[in-house]
Amino acid sequence: MEKDITELTQKAIKLALEGKWQEAVDLNLIIYKIKPNDIYSLLRLAKAFTNLNNISNAKKYYRKVLNIDQYNPIAKRNLNRLKNIKNGDLNRSLPAQTAVFLEEPGKTKSLYLVRLADENKLASLEVGEPLQLILNPKSVSVSKANNHLGKLPDDLAFRLIHLVNKGNKYQAFVRSVEKNKLKIFLKEVYKSKRNQQIQSFPSKENKKGYYSFMPSEFLNETPIEEIEN
Repeated sequence: MEKDITELTQKAIKLALEGKWQEAVDLNLIIYKIKPNDIYSLLRLAKAFTNLNNISNAKKYYRKVLNIDQYNPIAKRNLNRLKNIKNGDLNRSLPAQTAVFLEEPGKTKSLYLVRLADENKLASLEVGEPLQLILNPKSVSVSKANNHLGKLPDDLAFRLIHLVNKGNKYQAFVRSVEKNKLKIFLKEVYKSKRNQQIQSFPSKENKKGYYSFMPSEFLNETPIEEIEN
């Protein structure tokens, strides 16, 4: 039985990462009937119903999560986000903000994280969600609601630690999610006087201007957290 649940869970995560929301609902409902107190399958159900614009069912399964874990940050945040939204209203109520994914050479960068968390945590992510950047002495960790997701590559981590220690500030967002892959969007939001002559993300290409990389599925959710000196 446990082996069957594991296989079903892996398939359900794959469907979520591929954006096959109705199939994800069907499979996670099977898991729910077998294992009704599995928080991860309940969160996947809520997320899938949200993406199908079935807000009433999304709220229903987020509440089921809170009945099991009353402090679950994902369920609490999303219930708060959806509290004034009805079925079919999601896109009108949460318009995309294209400025979030506006690329500026030298100040923004898209990259894949390394040393990733397990697939369950990745499957709960939404494109465009703000992330936490946590500076350690020799590394930079990326998390959401205090759940570790992965780390920046060592060379970039070393560079950001140096720049942040000299006063720069940065924001991070989910750029894309695939099976065993998480791409984030890093953005310089403040450059200190000590770093005026230093680009955060130097490029060999001589680019000028701005480039929009706004995913159609992006929904603005919560205030952004910054890393500060």
